Amino acid sequence: MVYKQKIRMPVDAETTARELHRIAASNGGVLDPQDVVEASRDEGAVLHSLFEWDDTIAAEKYRVVQAKFIIRNITVEEVGEPEIRAFSSVGNREYVQTRTALSQADMRKVILQNALADIQAFQAKYRSLTQVAGLIAEMEKTVEQLKLEVS
Repeated sequence: MVYKQKIRMPVDAETTARELHRIAASNGGVLDPQDVVEASRDEGAVLHSLFEWDDTIAAEKYRVVQAKFIIRNITVEEVGEPEIRAFSSVGNREYVQTRTALSQADMRKVILQNALADIQAFQAKYRSLTQVAGLIAEMEKTVEQLKLEVS
């Protein structure tokens, strides 16, 4: 078995996975994020460097996470139209009204790229479930269409 990282971190995937397995094993096989934080507090802990330990910085970063949740949580429904998110991400830290974004080619492309990434993440996460094999096969067709549109 080989562990990989989706996003490169300062601790390699194998080391991170071993530590996560160790933490889970110490908790009856269950991996609770709070337990990961607790096991990583000590400066000598394997995963310590992956966390922001300055409370001022961490608090501000968490507020940004909360703001993103608030933005993503608001939907809008117009008469005769399906309910959609009121705002869509069109950049690293930028959100605009979804209907505006969909009406502009460059922003629409970003939304389609985000949709493609979400579909691929779903496929990777659930590929091992035979119960959704048909859905994943159908998604493959959509992936190919989206790749053509965003290229």
